[in-house]
Amino acid sequence: MTVHRSSQAIIKDGVYAYLSTPAETTCTLADTYYFLEGTFTNEVLEQWEITPPLTYIGAAPRYFKITVNASITTDTANNLIHIALYKNGALQGNSQMGIFIKNTTEEYTVGTVDVLEFNPGDNVEIRAMASQAGSKITAEHLTTSAELFFY
Repeated sequence: MTVHRSSQAIIKDGVYAYLSTPAETTCTLADTYYFLEGTFTNEVLEQWEITPPLTYIGAAPRYFKITVNASITTDTANNLIHIALYKNGALQGNSQMGIFIKNTTEEYTVGTVDVLEFNPGDNVEIRAMASQAGSKITAEHLTTSAELFFY
């Protein structure tokens, strides 16, 4: 949450959430993004709601910096895993980040940051994809935040 004080108003818009229960995401098709499964806990939630997906319910358009950090595992070795943000169901190309997972016995870290404009009712979700069909991805740990970028 970002709080800005001025002579006019205090603006409180933002969210911080973390993964409280990991779950497997099955990538049935290779190189296709799937919603990243799991149960999230929202520590701070101002002008956003979880329906899912995470939806901006503020009164005016705003720019937010969306940050995602995750440690992930997969059941398939030699696999290229990507995460990305989807806004209103559309891939946000600047947010795509990937990591090559050599083996299935270690956790690997991947993260992304993007600045997006949100109008009331717009939503964002985290998706993942694998280079090998049938792979299962698990976000063992994940944090995400939406911070007010311009005000």
